[in-house]
Amino acid sequence: MNHRPNAGFTLAELLVATLITTLVMSGVYFAFSSSIRLWRNGEQDLQTYQDARTSMTILSRELMQMLEGAGHLMEGDDNEISFYAVAPPFHTDEGEGARIIWVRYRTKPDASARGRILVREERIVESPMPLRPKDDTEIDSTVVKRGRKRIFEIASGVLDFELTYLWVGEEEEQDAISSDAPESAEVFELDEHNEGDGIPQGIRIALTLADEVAPKRRTTFTTYAVFQGPTDKFEDAEESSEGLS
Repeated sequence: MNHRPNAGFTLAELLVATLITTLVMSGVYFAFSSSIRLWRNGEQDLQTYQDARTSMTILSRELMQMLEGAGHLMEGDDNEISFYAVAPPFHTDEGEGARIIWVRYRTKPDASARGRILVREERIVESPMPLRPKDDTEIDSTVVKRGRKRIFEIASGVLDFELTYLWVGEEEEQDAISSDAPESAEVFELDEHNEGDGIPQGIRIALTLADEVAPKRRTTFTTYAVFQGPTDKFEDAEESSEGLS
C-alpha cells in the first residue's frame, strides 16, 4: 500500500508568501498612518481657526463695549491694549451680568510650545470713574480702584499680535466754484495710543498663529473694530500725545 508524502510548502513558496504579506501590511500601515496624520492636521487647523475667531471676537466686542466717557483712559501700543468696558467678567465668582471692568490684552511666552500665548486680564472697577479733564490737566488714572487681577489664556501658538490705531483726518472743504469732487479724508495709522488721545475711528487687529498645514506654517487673521459713537479728531489726539510725552 502506497503512502502519499505529507503536503507542505517549499522554501520558495514561503518566501513569496512572506513578501506578499509584507507588501500588503506595508500598504495598510501607510494608509492608516496617512489617515491619522490628516486627521491630526485637520484637528489642529480647526483649533487654530477656532482660537483666532474666539479671541478676535472677544476683543473687538469688548472694544465696542468701551465705557462711555472713559475712552480717554484707553492706552496701548502695537502689541498691547488696555481700556475700560461694560461687559460680563470672565471669572464667574464675580457674579453674572455686565460690570465696569478694566481689561488688557497682551501676549506672554509659552515655554511648552511654538510661539506665545494671547492673554486677557480683567479687574472689576470698585470706585467711581474719573471724568475727562476739560483743559490740559494731566490725567490721573490711579484714582480708579480696581479689584483682583484675573488672567485668562485665550489663544496659543501666537507668532504675532499687532494693533494699529486708525485716525481719519479732516476732509478738505470743496471750493464752491470748483467742479472737482472733494478729496477723501486721509487715514493715519499709528502704532501707539496714549492716555488722553481719546477714541480713534477704528483699530485694526492682526493675529498670526502657527499653522502646520499652511504653506508658510503660519496664518494671519485680521479684523477691525470700528467705533460708531462719538470719536476724537486726529489733531486733538496729536496735541494730547505731545502734552503727555
